[in-house]
Amino acid sequence: MTASATKVQEKAATIGAGTTTFAATFDTPATAGNLIVWVAASDGNAGTTTQPTDTPNLPIALKSNDVSLQLAWGEADGGETTISGTVSSNVAGGRCWIVELADTTGTGSWARRYTSTVFTSSGGSTSADAVIPTSTAATEGGYGLAAATWDAIATAGTASWSNSWAKDFDGSSGSAVSLWTATKSGIASGSQESTTLTRSGGTAEQYQAFLTVFGKVTPSTTGAVAGSAPQAVGTLAATETDFGAVAGSAPHPTGTLAAAQTDFGAMVGQTSHPIGVLIGTLAWAGSVSGTAPHAVGALVAAVRNLAVLAGSAPAAIGNMFGGTDYAELAGSAPHAVGHLRTLKYPLQAAGTAVMEAGLVASGTAELETGPVAAGTVVLT
Repeated sequence: MTASATKVQEKAATIGAGTTTFAATFDTPATAGNLIVWVAASDGNAGTTTQPTDTPNLPIALKSNDVSLQLAWGEADGGETTISGTVSSNVAGGRCWIVELADTTGTGSWARRYTSTVFTSSGGSTSADAVIPTSTAATEGGYGLAAATWDAIATAGTASWSNSWAKDFDGSSGSAVSLWTATKSGIASGSQESTTLTRSGGTAEQYQAFLTVFGKVTPSTTGAVAGSAPQAVGTLAATETDFGAVAGSAPHPTGTLAAAQTDFGAMVGQTSHPIGVLIGTLAWAGSVSGTAPHAVGALVAAVRNLAVLAGSAPAAIGNMFGGTDYAELAGSAPHAVGHLRTLKYPLQAAGTAVMEAGLVASGTAELETGPVAAGTVVLT
């Protein structure tokens, strides 16, 4: 995750030969909760160091008989201006550099998240370039600071930094000991930073160098809903894990509906599914949609009582399949709507219409028949 720490201000000072106080003053007072960093480069072995009270942590102290480089840091109480520390020895002079960093979105306390150093022992090898290698991956993201100092050099040369590190302070004149610094913002957690300070045309001498990253804990967006702490603004990155819950209600007040309709007998729009698409199955074919339990939907009911007029209970909608009784007029009770059927016996949809006949004196059978939908008239 990319860090959000930024540089607020910085200041540098040249320290004269024999001077053991290394101090610089900010243009504006530091803000409470911000980070203050103090860097001191001195000629020869610095001896005993008393870091500034404003920067009580002294994690880097690279000291040889040729040149020394140190870093101390601390969290501002607010109002700090002059940041001052001391060494017990400074032969030919040196440099002091102070920086204020801010992080308004990170959480927790400031800490060093990454450090890589280069130490050259007394009388060690010389170089015109400072190569700062990678180290263990950064535990958190943050803002990077790099610095390099050489013993007294005849020619400073032209300085440049690699790997997107921006040249910050170029203290290559005015003192026997020079100091170059660089910064880099937005260093991500897990990074393994390295850089090389090249002094083109510069004199080779013994040098000390470091690269370090400061930052707070970078907030994560996984599982958090944009609009709520710690992400008051941003893109929704929540993972829907409760498929039985409806988006818009707890625990998912914002997002896309991901609920699964599990109660097929319940109507969407009612508890327990107030939002969604109807996917219920009509299980009772004898009920009419528009009435409970299916208040909304298409008519799928089957009219199963063929002797009852469609339009009356229990088949409020449909076609009339009933046959009228003999001598009853359709349009009167119990058949308020229909065609007149003066049949003694109801129609048969298909097959044989069976009629009864009785003997008469003359031996002639008088038949009362009605039309047959399809089939043969059989006399009995």
